[in-house]
Amino acid sequence: MATRRLLAVGLFAFFLLIPGLSVFSPGRDGKLLSVSEAISFSMSVNAATSQLQISASGVAGHSGNVTLALLALGSTQVFLIDVPVAFGASGDFTWSTNLANFGQWPAFDCVGMLGTMGSDGSQLHSAPWGLRMRRFSIESMAGVPLPAGGNFSLPLPNTTTPEFPVTWTAIQGTALNGTMPECLLFATAVPGIEGVLPVN
Repeated sequence: MATRRLLAVGLFAFFLLIPGLSVFSPGRDGKLLSVSEAISFSMSVNAATSQLQISASGVAGHSGNVTLALLALGSTQVFLIDVPVAFGASGDFTWSTNLANFGQWPAFDCVGMLGTMGSDGSQLHSAPWGLRMRRFSIESMAGVPLPAGGNFSLPLPNTTTPEFPVTWTAIQGTALNGTMPECLLFATAVPGIEGVLPVN
C-alpha cells in the first residue's frame, strides 16, 4: 500500500512538471465575456470507475451544450466534441464516459465549457474546466497495478484562496502503435492552476 501511494504521489508530481500548452484556456479573471455564476460546470476523473464525469447545473427543464475543445500535443488542430445537456427538475445534469474511450488519442489538453439559456432567455456560459491526458510506458510503473488516482485542492497561481478541486487517475491502455500496453494519465482542474492547466 505504501509503495502504491508513493508511486501515485510520484506520478502526479511528474505529471505536474510536464510543460503544458498555453492555448485557448480562459481564466477566471474577467477575460472571458458573458461568464455566469448562475450556472456551473466541472469535470472529474475517478480511479475506482475509470470514468470521466461531467457535472453541470442550470435552469430546471432547460437544455444546453457542453463543448470540449481537444488539442493533441504536437498538433495545431483543435477537435470539438459536443455533449448535449438536459437539466432535470433539480436543475442538475451528469454525464460520464469510460476513460478507455480516449485510448486512441495521442496526449492532449482539453478545455470544456457549458453554454445554456438563463431563466430570462439570455445566453449563459460557464467558467471553463480542463482535462489533460499524458501517456507513459508501463515499464515506468515498476510493476505497480493500475488504476491509481486521487484528488486534492489547489489555489490559482499567486493566490491562497479559494482552492479548486484537482482529480487524477492513471489507467492501463494500449500504445498508439498497438504493440504494447501504456499508462494513460488523466487530470482535471480549473485552467490556470500552475503546472496542471496553464493559461495565456
